[in-house]
Amino acid sequence: MKVTNVYGLPDPIVSAVSRGIRQPKPGRYSVTELIDPPLIRALKIQHWDALTEDASERLWALLGSAVHAVLERADTDHLLVEEELLGTVNGVDILGHPDIHDGKNKLTDYKVTSVYSFLLGEKPSWEHQLNIYAWMYRQHGFATDILEIAGILRDWNRHRALQDRDYPPVPFVLVNVPVRTDSAVRTYLEERVVLHQLAEQGLAVTPCSPEERWHRPDVWAVKKIGAKRAVPRGLHSSLVAAGEFVALHKDKDKLEFEFRRGADVRCDDYCPVRTVCP
Repeated sequence: MKVTNVYGLPDPIVSAVSRGIRQPKPGRYSVTELIDPPLIRALKIQHWDALTEDASERLWALLGSAVHAVLERADTDHLLVEEELLGTVNGVDILGHPDIHDGKNKLTDYKVTSVYSFLLGEKPSWEHQLNIYAWMYRQHGFATDILEIAGILRDWNRHRALQDRDYPPVPFVLVNVPVRTDSAVRTYLEERVVLHQLAEQGLAVTPCSPEERWHRPDVWAVKKIGAKRAVPRGLHSSLVAAGEFVALHKDKDKLEFEFRRGADVRCDDYCPVRTVCP
């Protein structure tokens, strides 16, 4: 994969983001690769030398790496930080790098992400990731029955926080993640390994699901006349639902409707193999 620099970013930034790009190795998986769509990994392996990605598309990943680097330098002598763990399922090696384990029973993973990611509620990929890490730690003798996501919100807005009670009050969110049994995690891993193996060999490639495509459905937005943002709780799946919402709103004479077409956000803007995806 070639890293381009269309927008003329400084050389140190281009060099830093390029270091984080690694070619997948058939038959060996990281946890993040395993929970990702098999189609993406298979296409990376197949088309690696023909793929390009602009350095500008890696800036958020660079910010996340910077946060992890700072955490590693923090006073964490009593914690297990960025440990390299290896798990094996049906003879296949799975490599993981959990963020922080307290040495007792709690695992914390840091995410530098958008407010929108948390307003959507539960994110299955994060739940898969943390439960696999917890399973790995338990295989090494560490009880792990508390899982949490520590989210640093890169696009948090103070003005919005003061006006919207559903908006995070500070640019940080701590979310508990449901804990699965070892047998449930192992079953999930076995299924993922098979899907990736089949995709690698070109035998059966599963199309990405709506969730994996980061699909946003069509919505009707209720907003103040002339405004861009929807009012709080103003997004609805149908015009009928939007109309019912307006009818009960205290400012109904100041509101209007706007239809917003959905999109597969990952496919359109973020997928590294979108130029070769069938």
